[in-house]
Amino acid sequence: MNIPGPFREMIENNPLPSVVVTQAGNPCLVAYPRHEWDLIRQRTRERGVQSVDKRQFETFMRRFYAQASECEVDAQGRILIPKSLRDAARLNGDAVVVGIDFKFEIWSPQDWDGQEQAAAGDADQIQEMRFQLGM
Repeated sequence: MNIPGPFREMIENNPLPSVVVTQAGNPCLVAYPRHEWDLIRQRTRERGVQSVDKRQFETFMRRFYAQASECEVDAQGRILIPKSLRDAARLNGDAVVVGIDFKFEIWSPQDWDGQEQAAAGDADQIQEMRFQLGM
């Protein structure tokens, strides 16, 4: 899969030119540049110590990290997503890549269309969120 230009630049400008891909809980994958993944690991360790429900936290951590896979970026700015993750996200060739700040999501075109249709019904809530964020 080709990594979009802005994310490719962010990844290539770091000492570890790779991304960590994992499941996001919905039928998509989420990819973090390696340096962002390291920050997430640090934050989850710090906050986990403060977690009220240790069992729930450990279950989350086990699932989140067990499904994660580091993917090297090749010279053409591509990554090879493991079959288990492609299957989990129902990726069969084409993919929709959606950038979200410091990470990007990888969707099957069919699931992305469903997401977009669901979001169309939330137009008022999305507009309100933009207003609250000063956008």
